[in-house]
Amino acid sequence: MEIISKSFYLNSSPQKIRLIVNLIRRVNICNSLDILNNINKKAAVILRKSLESAISNADEYNFIDIDKLKIKKIYVNNGPLYKRIIPKAKGKADYIKKRKSHVTIVLS
Repeated sequence: MEIISKSFYLNSSPQKIRLIVNLIRRVNICNSLDILNNINKKAAVILRKSLESAISNADEYNFIDIDKLKIKKIYVNNGPLYKRIIPKAKGKADYIKKRKSHVTIVLS
């Protein structure tokens, strides 16, 4: 049985989150939580909260043993891109792109 957890509009770019996702892909849940606790990145905190949400979704089913669950799929998609303008010299302007991301975790 598969348990799915989705997190939308996370305040970090998908590129930064994918660096952490590649470390915990196809690892059981206990080891992945240990990895996420020892990484000193904002994306690790975001992913740990999403993974704990997936674990609590799996905990609602009484017949599933949580210790045997593994991360089957985990992927990060682009969210909306917010553009902000910052003024520069001589009346010019630059864009700041604030990226969002969506994370999907599938446990089995």
